[in-house]
Amino acid sequence: MVPMEQTNLHKCKINTALGNIFITGNKDFITSVSWEPTINTGIPDHKGELDWFTDELSLYLKGSLKVFTGGLYFRNNDTLWLRKIGHKTTPGNLSETVMKIISEIPYGETKTYGSIAADAGNKGLARAVGGICGRNPLIIIVPCHRVIAASTIGGYSSGLEKKRYLLEIEGLANL
Repeated sequence: MVPMEQTNLHKCKINTALGNIFITGNKDFITSVSWEPTINTGIPDHKGELDWFTDELSLYLKGSLKVFTGGLYFRNNDTLWLRKIGHKTTPGNLSETVMKIISEIPYGETKTYGSIAADAGNKGLARAVGGICGRNPLIIIVPCHRVIAASTIGGYSSGLEKKRYLLEIEGLANL
């Protein structure tokens, strides 16, 4: 069943080698995953309600998980990660299309901004793809760290040190 309201959202943080990761969601879906908190105070350490996701995130960060349970869902200009996919949605705009393409980049592989733009229907939109990556509300599970420039590692909204860290987990240390 697809959640229709974003009620009872929980916020938590988990500690990683490169700092805290902040998560918002509930037992059915995740609305955000970020390196930086959206609110700087009062975010508790993880416990309980988000175990289904935080347990998988911890396994990924140890190099033990390659695919997260669930999938993307688009609703009212929101991008959610649903715990159980029983219903797929079709991207309605460029941002959603790019997010879907990025979500399908396999673990341990990369795509360029230009190839994603071409897959989205306009190879001239590589800069737009970069902007969409920079606004990704679901870092790591929608793996914008796997998106690189044609001749460099590209950028990352949370800093290249974190991008390299995530790529190293996936065996891509030589980029």
